[in-house]
Amino acid sequence: MTFPSKPIFQCADSDVKGADSIIFASDRPTTRHELLCAAHPVGAAVKKLGSHVINLCEDRERFAEALIGAAMAGVTTLLPQDRHPRTIGQLQACWPGAMPIDDDVVQGIPRPSSCLHVEFNPPPEFEAIILFTSGSTGAPQPHPKRWVDLMTGASSLAGRLGLLDEAFRGARMVATVPSQHMFGLETSVLLPLHGHLSVFTGRPFYPADVADALKAAPAPRVLVTSPLHLRALVEADIEWPSLRLILSATDVLPEELAVRAEQVLRAPVVELYGSTETGAIATRRTVMGQPWHLLDGVTLQEEGGDAWVDAPHVSRVALNDHVRRVDNAHFMLLGRKGDLIKVAGKRGSLGDMNQKLRSIPGVVDGVIFMPETGGRPVGLVVAPGLSVRDIQAALSQELDPVFLPRPLYRVAVLPRTEAGKLARQDLIGLLEDIRGET
Repeated sequence: MTFPSKPIFQCADSDVKGADSIIFASDRPTTRHELLCAAHPVGAAVKKLGSHVINLCEDRERFAEALIGAAMAGVTTLLPQDRHPRTIGQLQACWPGAMPIDDDVVQGIPRPSSCLHVEFNPPPEFEAIILFTSGSTGAPQPHPKRWVDLMTGASSLAGRLGLLDEAFRGARMVATVPSQHMFGLETSVLLPLHGHLSVFTGRPFYPADVADALKAAPAPRVLVTSPLHLRALVEADIEWPSLRLILSATDVLPEELAVRAEQVLRAPVVELYGSTETGAIATRRTVMGQPWHLLDGVTLQEEGGDAWVDAPHVSRVALNDHVRRVDNAHFMLLGRKGDLIKVAGKRGSLGDMNQKLRSIPGVVDGVIFMPETGGRPVGLVVAPGLSVRDIQAALSQELDPVFLPRPLYRVAVLPRTEAGKLARQDLIGLLEDIRGET
């Protein structure tokens, strides 16, 4: 695959008559030219706010206008892992003067009545975005991204998925994940910029809303979602329109869920592997039980107990997972670093325990984690129709007694981020609240 050394977008009004849309809503499509024309004045407005802007837009069209506009103006965009005031305050403490903008702010920026020509050509070294890890294994860490690297990674992903093939021309994408997360950014923002794909401007949450968004879009259709959301979709009593492709990431996708999803939604489910640090670097068809397949141009080496990734857009990054190379293009995922715990002299995998917990009939969501070193695992579970005793009895059939979570608490909801992640500090905070009430 040939990677672009410098992505350039240049549109004139005469070039886009009849052009494919890049974003669609229930009432009208937005072309590439219209998006760039709208982004230009947004960039001019955010430049007056400072050198950094915090993009909190939920509408994908407003998000794209703010992101591209800021890059046009040489302003770096901060993409927080959530919208909590505490998180925004932490960003502003680290980047003084960084201003948050949301859908209302972007919508209120005046646009020109006409736009004949616009060009978007960021300098190769420009750090357009700073993303943040979810905090699932500690405090969130910043990761700056050059625009050229983001587009190179998205180009590689588009090639692997076949999205540039004629079969996907005019495809419509509906995504349930936020644009601020690396998975959502790559799929719902950067992939459409490469052509063929048009993304739904909203982010439907409930299964019926996801179905309505897909039904309103002409085929071929692509769904971008997470394992947690995918489970809700397949369990809903809904008639789904035909889909060409389903993409899943943010957590490990159990094979049985992938099988069920392909049966109910009648489309192949492709799982993406990556991280905030690397972006997507591998894919697999989960139901096939095959190893992960590295994207073209990505190399993986094992050294000193770590796995290191290199690519044209990624410079030697250590993975947070234990892996085993199969060959130059494939690897097996063995589990997260820190996933293995030791209790009473026995070793176990938290990832395996969590999959078994969530597979119990009646469990909507749940997590087993170690709140402190040297203690016992603790469980938090969402299961309206089950008692703690019911859940513990089911787990006792699957786990060694030393790994049974004690205590195990029933909760109304887990503190997942918009990307479906569970931050360690939020789990500990919830646990402390529960213990304070008992």
